Amino acid sequence: KNAKARRRLVMGLREVARGIRANKVKMVIMANNLDEYGAIDAKLQGIIDSAGEKDVPIIYELNKRKIGKAIGKTIKVSVVGIQNADGAQVQFKALKK
Repeated sequence: KNAKARRRLVMGLREVARGIRANKVKMVIMANNLDEYGAIDAKLQGIIDSAGEKDVPIIYELNKRKIGKAIGKTIKVSVVGIQNADGAQVQFKALKK
């Protein structure tokens, strides 16, 4: 199996922005504590705008540390794009509502 084809999520501003432009990202999870750092910059605004244009929902539920933990990383993660919800379709549909 091709690892790239089965990829479920992408992390980071550049990767998520690229995924939205390519219509690959189905949902964006963004940290709710980004503005603490004055980080609502052009890249972030670009993601918010393009997600809006493509009807990609954005969820602001977790802080950077919790997002990192949720995807099994020890680093803080500010933005994650979900490309593939295989195995979690029920939860994914519930979140989209």
